[in-house]
Amino acid sequence: MSSTPFLAVVLLLCGMSICGGADPTSPAGLSEKADGGTAKNAIDIGDLPGPNKPFKVIPYARVAKHLQKIGKAKAVEQMTKFAQTHDDDRVTLLCRMLFVAKPGKEFRVPWLGAPLFFGDTTGTDWPLCPIELVDNIPFYVVGGYNIGGEAETSIKYLEYCLENCDWSTVPIGEVSEARVGRALQTLLASKKWKQPLTESEREFLSDQVK
Repeated sequence: MSSTPFLAVVLLLCGMSICGGADPTSPAGLSEKADGGTAKNAIDIGDLPGPNKPFKVIPYARVAKHLQKIGKAKAVEQMTKFAQTHDDDRVTLLCRMLFVAKPGKEFRVPWLGAPLFFGDTTGTDWPLCPIELVDNIPFYVVGGYNIGGEAETSIKYLEYCLENCDWSTVPIGEVSEARVGRALQTLLASKKWKQPLTESEREFLSDQVK
């Protein structure tokens, strides 16, 4: 999502991850090197789904897991560089996966607009809105936003997290199709839903693992 002002717009069930476009040459890229520096199985924030693209569980889980692996200092450096040069919400979503509230403090939601939830749920049902960690696997549980004014940028939200939150010590779950598939079934069967999900809502969530 851009920070450009919008009048109230409903993005219901659009499948948007409110994320920005990829830049494979970005200095903020994250890479796992092997065999003396040859890039293999690269993991890069810029590879996450771009603007107007559906949220995908496995890429986000892999990037978040990698950021945890390299440690807070290096991860924050990479996230900061990326957020400074990309006016989108990929880093914001990663923040929701990687930070936790300090004891006695609130980990507030990013200011992206008024979220539209499924199954007659509300923001109290999803404390990491718009993300829900199911067995420590991230899903996107907001169908869209009613937007008015400017959305909070990723760099501003990252700054908020650094000042007010702790780095999570709970590792992102194993990133495998089997593990992600089980997490999806857990989410679909969650008792948080106050009414049965519609076919399109179930499809919205299921498409995140495809």
